[in-house]
Amino acid sequence: QPLGGLSFVWLPEQLRTLPIFYSLESDYGYVWRDEGDKGHRLSLSPEMRLPSWFGRYIEFEPSLRYTYTTLWFDDSDGDNDHQSKKAYEVNARLSAKVERVYDCEWGDAKKLKHRMWPELSYRYRDHQDEENDNPWFEPVDDEEDVNLITFALKNYLDARLEDEKGKVRYRQWASWALSQGFDIHEARRDEGPGDER
Repeated sequence: QPLGGLSFVWLPEQLRTLPIFYSLESDYGYVWRDEGDKGHRLSLSPEMRLPSWFGRYIEFEPSLRYTYTTLWFDDSDGDNDHQSKKAYEVNARLSAKVERVYDCEWGDAKKLKHRMWPELSYRYRDHQDEENDNPWFEPVDDEEDVNLITFALKNYLDARLEDEKGKVRYRQWASWALSQGFDIHEARRDEGPGDER
């Protein structure tokens, strides 16, 4: 049972005058149980992003993320132990922005904006110290190594609402996304007898 914990998130912030944004996610927890391993865990995940626009409609954003998790625990024999795990993650996203505004007369809605974002992304995640078995579940172990190319089509429908007094409000009425990934690790995996991709 996680008996207590703290988390700290540093929201993305620009690095001085450079077009680089950095952020940080971190958390600490104490895990306790009657029998078995119990102790402390600390996780830090700094990330850097470099968003770039090519004209008004094309955006390219590479990012780099590093996750470090360290554990101090008492094992079932009463001995103190310490271990750490690391994971690197590289992402690249290329997207286009297409939008159009429509006039309408539907209740308070006077205009509708349809935004469409076709997006191609690549994600690579590599775990270090995979031979270490954690004494309990860790978020860094939530997924295995990743080598994935994904195409997504995201749609948003926003309304401009105007009441009888002329007060204007904006509201998102709908969002819809469709995505399909290609797993490079899976495509390269050797199939054993009876295995299927």
